[in-house]
Amino acid sequence: MVAGVPTADLPYAENQAAQVIAPTLTVTDVDGTTLLQATVTITANYGRRPRTCSTSRSRPAARSPAATPGATHPERAGEPGRLRAVLRTIAYRNTSDDPSALPRTVTFRVDTGAAANHLSAPVSRTVAVTAVNDRPGPG
Repeated sequence: MVAGVPTADLPYAENQAAQVIAPTLTVTDVDGTTLLQATVTITANYGRRPRTCSTSRSRPAARSPAATPGATHPERAGEPGRLRAVLRTIAYRNTSDDPSALPRTVTFRVDTGAAANHLSAPVSRTVAVTAVNDRPGPG
């Protein structure tokens, strides 16, 4: 189960450094001690412009297959405490000079690997993106 994701929107301004999405997130498995996988997905307004969910951990987050745009699988098979530590470092960044102001929804899920009832309920946080009117370049 995933819990502890802040409910307030995460403010993000154009050209800002990566912002951690859920620093207080918790992960539990009521019927086991190992989780198969954690998934973090931009589930709303992903678009095609450069934006990432990444982790500051030394092991880079895996990139999603083409069939799942916006998904990251930051860690596979581990104890809940280890997955929690990784998921707490997931950050949002948008490198576009003209980002859409549509809110992004970032969703966290864990999979216990059990035969039944293995997926946690999705828990989400909205990223509120603000475009900045850049100064004109020299010319």
